[in-house]
Amino acid sequence: MSNQTETGKLESGVSKSRTWLYAGVSLAVFAAAIYGHVKVAADPDHTAGTALIMDHLFNLLVAAVMFAIFFSTGRRLLTLFGFDWDSFAEEFVFCTAVGAAIIACLILAAALAGLLNRYVVATIFLAALIASWTQFSRLAAVARSSIARDYSRPIEVAYIIGFALMVLVMLLRALTPPHAVDEAIYHLASVERFIQARSLTPLYDIAQGNTHMLAHMLDVPCLMIGADSAAKLLSVGFALLTAMALYAYARRFFDERTGYLAALAFFGAGMVVEVAVTARIDITLAGALFLATYAMTVYLERRSVKWLWLSAFLSGVAIAIKLTALIWVGALGLAYLVQTLRNGSARQRLRHLARGVCYFLILFAVVSPWPVKNYVYFRHPFYPFANGETVNDRPSEPISYFGPREEERLEQYFQRAQARNPRLSERIGEILGQAAALRPERHPLQFWGYFTNPTLYNVGEPFHTPNYLFVLCPLFLLFGRDRKLIWLSICSAVFFGLMVWSAWTARYLLPIFPPLTLIASYVVIKTTEWLEPKFAFAKALPVLALLLTTGLTGYSEVSQLVRNRELNYINGSLRRADYMNLVFYYPCIRYVNENASADAKIFMMGSQMGYDLQRSYVADTTWESTPWRRLLLKGETPQAVRDLMKAQGITHVLYSPDLYVFATINGKLGIASHEVVGTHPYYYEQWRNWLTFEELKANYLEPVYQDRHGSTLFLLK
Repeated sequence: MSNQTETGKLESGVSKSRTWLYAGVSLAVFAAAIYGHVKVAADPDHTAGTALIMDHLFNLLVAAVMFAIFFSTGRRLLTLFGFDWDSFAEEFVFCTAVGAAIIACLILAAALAGLLNRYVVATIFLAALIASWTQFSRLAAVARSSIARDYSRPIEVAYIIGFALMVLVMLLRALTPPHAVDEAIYHLASVERFIQARSLTPLYDIAQGNTHMLAHMLDVPCLMIGADSAAKLLSVGFALLTAMALYAYARRFFDERTGYLAALAFFGAGMVVEVAVTARIDITLAGALFLATYAMTVYLERRSVKWLWLSAFLSGVAIAIKLTALIWVGALGLAYLVQTLRNGSARQRLRHLARGVCYFLILFAVVSPWPVKNYVYFRHPFYPFANGETVNDRPSEPISYFGPREEERLEQYFQRAQARNPRLSERIGEILGQAAALRPERHPLQFWGYFTNPTLYNVGEPFHTPNYLFVLCPLFLLFGRDRKLIWLSICSAVFFGLMVWSAWTARYLLPIFPPLTLIASYVVIKTTEWLEPKFAFAKALPVLALLLTTGLTGYSEVSQLVRNRELNYINGSLRRADYMNLVFYYPCIRYVNENASADAKIFMMGSQMGYDLQRSYVADTTWESTPWRRLLLKGETPQAVRDLMKAQGITHVLYSPDLYVFATINGKLGIASHEVVGTHPYYYEQWRNWLTFEELKANYLEPVYQDRHGSTLFLLK
C-alpha cells in the first residue's frame, strides 16, 4: 500500500511539474510575441529582424485565441440547447461557427450603437471568455487524446500529414501584409473607417462598405490592435473549418474515407486557397452556407427541430455576410418544402409550414440590422445594389440618387470638355475603343468555360483555378440516387445559374465548392471500392486525385512563397514597406506615407487601393468614380471643381488612368454586357471621367511623384 501511495505521489508531482512547465513555456511565448508586436507597432513599415518574427507569432496567437473563444462560446450555447454530436469534428465546426457569429453580432451591435472602441470590444471577448471558461477543458481533452491515439493506419497518417502541410503553407502565406486588391479597396479599408468613426458609419466613397458585412466585424479587434495579418489568418481558419465540416458531414452520412478525401481535396482548387489566405469573406460565406445545409440535412434525417433552428440561424449569418447567399438559402428552403410536404397528413404539413415560417423569422432577425441600417442611412435596404450610389456624400445633405437629371448635367459638362479639348477627347476615345476590342467573349452559362479557360472569368487575379475533380460530380448517379447528394447538386446548379446571370466572376461561385468537393470525393471513393476487387491499382485512385489537385495547388502556393519574396518577410529579413513596394499599387502610397504632411488629404482617382494610406483620403472604389462624378455635378468648370476640392481639405490627388483601360477590357461584370448602353458604348462612363479629369490635371495639378507602374501623385494648386 505504501508503495502505491508513493507511486501516486510521484505521478502527481510529475503531473504538477509538467503543468508548471507548460504554463511557463506558454507565458514565455506570449511575452515574446507581445514584446515583438510592441516593437513593430512603434514603426510597422520599417521594422525587421527578430521583432518582426515575434510579431508574426503575435498574429498567430491572436487568431488562435479568437478561435478558442469562438469554440468555447458556441459550445456553451449549444450545450444549453441539448445538442449531441456524431464526432468531435462536427462539434468543433458547429460550435466555432456559432460562437464566431455570436461575437460578430455583438461587435455589430456595438458599432450600431456608436460604441465601437477597444474597451467595448475587449469587454465582449472578456465576457465571452468568462461565460464559457469551463468549455476549454474540452479542447484540452481532445488535444491529449489526439496525441495518445493509435496512428497505425498508414493511409490515415498520410491524409493527416498532407493536410498539415497544406495548412502550414496557407498559414505562412497569410502572415504577409494584406495586399490583395479587394482587401485594400474595401474589406479592410471599410473596417478601418468604422474603427476611426467608432460606429457603423455610412461610407459614401467606399460603396462596398455599406453592404452586408457581418464577417468583417471579426476583423475589427485585429485592426484595433494593429494585427492585420490576424484578419487573414481568421480567413484561413474558416477555410479549415469548412474542410473539417466536409469531413464531419461525410463521416456522419457516408464514411470516414470519403471525409478524409473531401477535407483535403477542398484545397485542390487554387481559388479556395488564394482567397483563404486573404481577408476576403467568400470562403467564410461558403462555410456558413454549407453548415446551414448540413444542419438542415440532419433535421430532415432525424426530425430534431433544434437542428432546423440551427440551420435558420446559420442561413441568416450567411446572408448577413454577403447578400448573394440569398440564392442558396432560397434553394435550401425549396428542398425543405419538398422534403417535408410531399408526404404526411394535412396536420403534419401545417406543422412543417409553421416551422418554415419560424425558420424565416429567425433568419430575418439575424439579417435585419443590415437592411434597416441602409434604409436609415440611404432610404433603401439594399444599397447600393438597387439604385446605385447616392449623389449626396454626407449625412447632412438630402438623399438623392443618380438619375436622368444628373446624367444630363454630367453629359453637359462632358460636351463642354470635348469642345475645349477635341483632340484629347478623340485620343481617349481611341484608346478605350482599342481596349474594348480586346475584351474577350464570355459565355458564363456554359459552365465548362470555367474549367477550360479559368482566367477568362477572373478579374485580374492569377491562380484562381477551379477544382478539376468537379468534372466527376455527375457520375454520383451511377452509385445510387442518394437524396442528400441530389439536393446538394440541385442547390449548386441553381446557385450557379442565378449567380452567373448577375455576375460572371468565378470567385462569386465559391459557395458551391464545398458541396461539389463532397460529391466528387464520394465518386472517387465509390469508384475505388468498385474497382478494388478487380484491379490492384484502384487503391491509388484517391492519392492520384489528390496529387493532381491539392498537390499541384500546394506546389503553386510554395512557388509563390519563394517567387514573391514572402519567405523573406516572414523570416524578418524584409521590412513591411519593402515587401509592399513589390505590389503594383503601393509605391505612390509609400511616398505619401513617408513625405506628405500629417494633415494632407488625398483624393484618389483611378487608384483604388487605399487601406495602406496613412493620411485622410477620399476613396475611388468603383469603375464609375462616383466621388469624381459628385464633384462634376457641383462644379460647372474645372476651376469650380478645384475650389470644391480645396473646400473639402484635399491637398493631393493620387491618379492612375490605367483603371479605365482595365475596366474597358473586362467589360461589365453582369451577363448582360452589351457593346452599347443606349446610344453610347459601354465604356462611356470611363471616357467621360477620364477626359474631365485630364482637364483638371492640365490646369490645377502639379506632379510630385510617379512610380514605375504609371500611378502619379499630384499636388492640388
